[in-house]
Amino acid sequence: MKNGFFILLFGLFYNHAYTQGIRTELDAMDSAFAKGDYRQSTLLAEKIYPLAVSQINNDTVLVEFLSTAGSAYYQLEEYAKAGKYFREAADQAKTRLGETE
Repeated sequence: MKNGFFILLFGLFYNHAYTQGIRTELDAMDSAFAKGDYRQSTLLAEKIYPLAVSQINNDTVLVEFLSTAGSAYYQLEEYAKAGKYFREAADQAKTRLGETE
């Protein structure tokens, strides 16, 4: 019984710490974008992206992440990558937030 409780407690702590890591990365990406450091913003976006859908629980935050990544690539004139992120942001917005948002 103790072992089960310990495993559950560890799992909750690990999940919370991991989610905090994603939040820290998102904040760093937003900060880099706001400062005009679009290259750093895209580097962070590439780091976050593989885990974004499964780790970002707030639908609005997920769509904003994808949109910001697209904007950063757009500013760097990397239009194909920008389009990829913008399309996914639009798809996630329709799926998660509905057509009217």
